[in-house]
Amino acid sequence: MAEPVGARRRPRILLVDDQRDVARTLSKLLSTLNAEFRFADDGETGLERLRTEFFDLALIDLSMPPDGSGGLWLLRQLAEYGIGTPTVILSGQEGQDETIEAQRIGARDYVVKHKAAGELLDIVTEVLTEATEAHWQIATTRLPAPVAIPLIQSRLQTDDVHRLRDSIHCVESIFRFTALAAAATCRDLLTDHFKRPPAMGTWRSLCRALQARIVAPALHDWLGTVADRSADDLVAVRNDVAHGGVPTASWAKERQRDVDDWLALFVTIAATHPAPRVVVAGKLEHTGDGFVVDVADLAGSATAVRWEQLHVADPLRRGRAHLVVDDEPPIDLWPLILSDPTDRPGQWNVSVLDSVTSKGRLRYLDLARGERVDSQTTVAALNRPEFGGDPIS
Repeated sequence: MAEPVGARRRPRILLVDDQRDVARTLSKLLSTLNAEFRFADDGETGLERLRTEFFDLALIDLSMPPDGSGGLWLLRQLAEYGIGTPTVILSGQEGQDETIEAQRIGARDYVVKHKAAGELLDIVTEVLTEATEAHWQIATTRLPAPVAIPLIQSRLQTDDVHRLRDSIHCVESIFRFTALAAAATCRDLLTDHFKRPPAMGTWRSLCRALQARIVAPALHDWLGTVADRSADDLVAVRNDVAHGGVPTASWAKERQRDVDDWLALFVTIAATHPAPRVVVAGKLEHTGDGFVVDVADLAGSATAVRWEQLHVADPLRRGRAHLVVDDEPPIDLWPLILSDPTDRPGQWNVSVLDSVTSKGRLRYLDLARGERVDSQTTVAALNRPEFGGDPIS
């Protein structure tokens, strides 16, 4: 599997310590990482920053507010909120009970403060390296299939030119899914953006338009990443690859670094913060005050073998893909994302809305085959999921 060309994105590290001078001294020990350092003076501030911002790593002092044991408090809060940012504990002494408890809760490693000069850089470097691969593993196995499948494919090529094509396709797939997932809650914006066949820039424009209307953290994080200025050059790269003829290997390698930087940012955010889910609805049972529905995640390669039960107020259409974001009720994704069972038990075929034909009919991208399929459904159906059937002819 090809590894990314030397990425240039600077790691972001949060130091949570009530002694700011100590925190700054520790940051100087990590100067060779060329990282961006941010600071928080107590556990509560650290939690707020880790929930609302993105970091590659957090260095957390055990002994700080609140209550003098803010490090353990912060680790427990991160676990409760589903924040998976890698953490390294700063401890006063080796082997203390709090250090052992911190690692049990989820800290990746620890550093005794008086040994930091000799150990901190090596430990942080190792944790960052391990986290990079762990985040890709999470992204390719747990994220929704419309994102995970292109991520898997983007790492298969070794040839520079083909790898760039697959990576740009992956970025466009992330833009598309993020726009469709968010637009499922604001369908009035869809028709306007589909007056012309959408392209990569259209998906990004839709994400920007949706930013002000989406408050769910899981979706808002993804929208912000797509709209981030770090993605500014990616649309131009995509157009050059699609319309500029056959690129040279040297040009492809240079552009690959821009793409890798953005993909690394997205993968880290998606793997360390709660992510939107796409589930397929199964058996439904009325309970008197609502419904119990069996659902299975369409994640990774779209192998949905583990079913769970959701309690919902309104029935879900069996076999349809639904969006689950935070604690909100599931949202029907028809006709934006389609799910069809295959001949293999637990394996689903997933298609995503890709564009519109010249006759105003919806065109889908079949993720398994990589082919585009025209449907009989028109753009007007985008705002009326409750009336839909299977749109692919």
